[in-house]
Amino acid sequence: MRSSPNCTTWCGPPRGGNGSGRSSCWRSTGRAGRPRRLDAYQRIAERLRTELGIAVGSELRRLHQRILAGDPALDLPVRAAAPAFAAPVAGRVPRELPADPQDFVGRHAQLGQLRELLTAPDRSDGAVTVGVVDGMAGVGKTAFAVHLAHQLAPHFPDGQLFVDLQGFAQPRPAVRPAAVLGILLRSLGVPGPELPSGTGARASLFRGLTRHRRMLLVLDDVVDETQIQPLLPLAPGCRALVTSRCRLARLDRSSLLTLDLLAPGEASRLFTAVVGARRIGAEPVHLIEAVVEQCGRLPLALKLAGARLRARPGWNLSHLAERLSSGPSSGAYGIARSLQLSYLRLSAPQRRMLHRLALRKERDIDSQAAAPLAGVTPGEAETLLEGLADANLLQEPTPGRYRLHHLVQTFAAHQEAA
Repeated sequence: MRSSPNCTTWCGPPRGGNGSGRSSCWRSTGRAGRPRRLDAYQRIAERLRTELGIAVGSELRRLHQRILAGDPALDLPVRAAAPAFAAPVAGRVPRELPADPQDFVGRHAQLGQLRELLTAPDRSDGAVTVGVVDGMAGVGKTAFAVHLAHQLAPHFPDGQLFVDLQGFAQPRPAVRPAAVLGILLRSLGVPGPELPSGTGARASLFRGLTRHRRMLLVLDDVVDETQIQPLLPLAPGCRALVTSRCRLARLDRSSLLTLDLLAPGEASRLFTAVVGARRIGAEPVHLIEAVVEQCGRLPLALKLAGARLRARPGWNLSHLAERLSSGPSSGAYGIARSLQLSYLRLSAPQRRMLHRLALRKERDIDSQAAAPLAGVTPGEAETLLEGLADANLLQEPTPGRYRLHHLVQTFAAHQEAA
């Protein structure tokens, strides 16, 4: 709070979207307002005399004398000072990361790549550094981001913020940018009643609060670039780590990393960690490898299959492998729901293309071969294939050559049959 002989000013959170970081001020009239009161008295007295032919009453005369005497009781009440919110609540640093996954394995090269990016010196252009992790459903993006964020936490002493944006959590709608900013501002100590109402005003306040901070922001399950554009850029000392099932190629000044399947050895280690080494220690190694391949080396499928085995003491690996290779869901055992959330985001032509690809025995294809399958031109086929690759439902191991993961193939063939 600042004061002067003639006014009292409360400086609260920035209002509006100019991003200046300067506080807005509410000014209450103290002695500086008394000349206006005297003017009002003179106008009233003159009007009573000329229009009604009477003098002002005793009560108004007494009020006049109190104004002349500078009675402080006549000052307008000063609005109670509110917190300036220039920093998180004193003594409280937001540490909102979920627990570090205990069964996380591998990904050493990818972790090192993003760790180097997000701990690099601040950019000279003042922009925030953003790391984006994408990949197909079930590949372990959230676990990867949370594990990396725990490694990075010591580099961001002013706090770590985490928000699940529910981009693919249908039927629930994705969280709107204004709501995300509301969550972040509350985490920084802004009371609900003091939150600005608009996205622009909230973004401006958020930038002001993080301007001189070193904070890590983790935005999980982002649906597209527009959902997080208002949150960026933060201050140069901050970093953002984003996960999405789609490639966010239009996000400015970001570094993109697509998570692939686990390496065979890493996949076996994850499956063993879920089931328990004691439970499958005596099982033949080739059976473990067979189950891992049936799960497509996809972390979610490995965890679900391992949990299923662990919960059934009478099962062995042979029985589990038999279950995984039979039935309508086949190798997509357990992950159909997760794939369905990505599938629902596709356009009708993209779904048709995916169905046609799933009915082929070969899983590799190019646009020339894909075009007649969906009844489109090679150019249209290329656009559809690129869209499926951007949704991480197709892999593109070499330019122009696309590959369908066998779990996605099984899922899509089942959709076509249904």
